[in-house]
Amino acid sequence: MPKSILLRILDSSEEFSFTLEKFALMDEEFSITIEECSLMYNEFSFTA
Repeated sequence: MPKSILLRILDSSEEFSFTLEKFALMDEEFSITIEECSLMYNEFSFTA
């Protein structure tokens, strides 16, 4: 499932929103990828 989400992120320029709970459940490799992507796109919003 994380791979599918990652593909959506890389294939879209839309702003993404993740709950902190779901983000905490993601593995370290995926969270690092999100951080790298957010530095490139600045379109990641983390809300409670």
